[in-house]
Amino acid sequence: YSSLLALNPPVYTWLVMPFADHPWVLVVLTVIASCVAVGLTYLLAERLFSRRVALITGLLYATATYPLWMSTFIWQQTALPLFTVAALWLVWLGVAEQRKGWLIPHVALVAALAQLYPLMLSLLALTALGWLFARRAIRWLEIVGAALVAAVITAPTVLFEIASHGLDMPAYQRYVFAAKSLDGQVFSAIFAAISPLDAYFIGPSTLYAVTEPWLHILVVVMPLLWALSTLWLASRVVRPLWRVARRAQPARSALTREWQVATLLLIWPAVFIAATLRHSSPVYMHYAFVLLPVLFLTIGLWLSRLPRYWRALASRFPSAWRASATDAAQPVGTALVGVLIVAQLIPATALSLSMGTGQAAAQSLGDQSIRTFTGMVDAVTSAAGRYHAGTVYLAGELPDAWISRYWAQRANALNPNGPVWVSLSLDQCLLTPPADAGPGLLVIGDATGLAARDFIFDPANRPVASADVAAGERVPIYRLPAARAVAQPIGAVNGELRLDSAQVLPARPGLPRRLITRWTSRHAWPDTRSTPVYYFHVLVTQPNGALEDVWSACAPSQLPAGSGLTVITPLPPDLPRSFPGPTLGIRHDQAGIAIIVERATETWYRPTLGSLQLESAKQLIINRVVLPPGDLPAQALLDPTHADLITARLAIPRAAIGG
Repeated sequence: YSSLLALNPPVYTWLVMPFADHPWVLVVLTVIASCVAVGLTYLLAERLFSRRVALITGLLYATATYPLWMSTFIWQQTALPLFTVAALWLVWLGVAEQRKGWLIPHVALVAALAQLYPLMLSLLALTALGWLFARRAIRWLEIVGAALVAAVITAPTVLFEIASHGLDMPAYQRYVFAAKSLDGQVFSAIFAAISPLDAYFIGPSTLYAVTEPWLHILVVVMPLLWALSTLWLASRVVRPLWRVARRAQPARSALTREWQVATLLLIWPAVFIAATLRHSSPVYMHYAFVLLPVLFLTIGLWLSRLPRYWRALASRFPSAWRASATDAAQPVGTALVGVLIVAQLIPATALSLSMGTGQAAAQSLGDQSIRTFTGMVDAVTSAAGRYHAGTVYLAGELPDAWISRYWAQRANALNPNGPVWVSLSLDQCLLTPPADAGPGLLVIGDATGLAARDFIFDPANRPVASADVAAGERVPIYRLPAARAVAQPIGAVNGELRLDSAQVLPARPGLPRRLITRWTSRHAWPDTRSTPVYYFHVLVTQPNGALEDVWSACAPSQLPAGSGLTVITPLPPDLPRSFPGPTLGIRHDQAGIAIIVERATETWYRPTLGSLQLESAKQLIINRVVLPPGDLPAQALLDPTHADLITARLAIPRAAIGG
């Protein structure tokens, strides 16, 4: 989802898909894209203006800390500068040099950029101006070709909206018609993006935080330079128009190629700012990230002209000072630019060292996460070899549940001949490998879940190894025995899960009174593109006849046949210590315990358009059904909202509880 709560179009997915099984490659490609964007900005400035302008612009861009920090993210925003500079290159050279054939690739880039980031539609202002300034060199066939290319690039998104009956349209409508406020948030975002990154993002104990005095200076200097350079550029655009309007100068001599390039340089940030001045959602710093090449180019152009303006001012000095002031213009200007570059280089170097040495916060850096991933895979693979483990269970938040699922998928793809990786949440469920698969390993990244605490507090469970997940932070690796065969299981549920045993354990420090049920998966989940989510509803009938439903969930990313599931369900504190009668959960007039198993299917939204099935990353929980008791899969599963669920209850015999 984007911040608008609409699904992102698939362009970025296509870009990274060939390398998705190799996270390090994605990191390298992201960094290369950021570096190439800086190089293209330098070459464009040199081509349009001069080498001095290019050098100042390139150094300002290359030593800025925010682009450096952003280059560590595997995120569609980090791909924007490269394609943005390429689109600017095409339109500016088309105008400045009257090159032919620029329109079609430029429109293709704008169409792709708009799908990466909808605000990039503001580039259409440059497209229109480029066509106006270079219309004599553009043929009508190019316009038709540009329209066709844009249609092809946007076609998958259009097809998805048609097939899904406008799934994302309500999100866009809410944003467009929501109440908007008019303020200066976009300027705050620009100031933050062009200034050094706040040390808060990296951490107070890092080398980067030591450069705080430099950061405070640049936070004032960089926005001031941008404001002054923008006002100067605006004056260069407006003054010729004023002279033409007053008929003091012919349009042909006033509106030169240099004026056209300056107009293009000014107009896109102006349109971007105008589009975000009124907004219904916050304007974040990364919104202005795409403007940085143009902002630094504007500053670089203005700084390169300062010696010229100083010499013009020095010509009005008294004759005794005039020569010295004129001669000092160039070296003083160069020295000031040098001080500015060094002032940016110091925190940029400190930031690089903070990230490279692992001082920075791990949850903020894609590079740190990839290093964590590869190190963890190596440590777990080594432990799996020592203990002959065929399955690795990756549990907990590392730092998020979806991260652990992604890591399990990548580990399986990178090492298909190694142990099978399965992700799960240790909130209420623990998995053990099938009896014929040998032992397994459990990697616990978060010990807050009930199942994690139940496992860790058992004196018999001790870590056999550990793996790094952040600077100075290690997670334990435990050995899991294979599931044991049960001579007399309690019962079966629809042929999918078999209840083997149940036990009530008393409360202890850190753990409530709880029901421990152990199950066996009877068949492998058939659909590899979806995941079962089992809900274990423990129905507690109190002596007064009141029925209470306490439930636990289990959602492993894989569920091989024969896997063991240990489900921990906290029990009500007022539950009776003993139950009358030989069995539990059968009669309504007696206290007892019964279980109903409900299964949902976690999958992805896949609308169809005729025979064409489209794919999205919208997560769905569908087909919530109750599993009736029985050894064979039922043809018609019960509807949990309408059916009488009494027949679906699986009673737990009193003798089997033992607690």
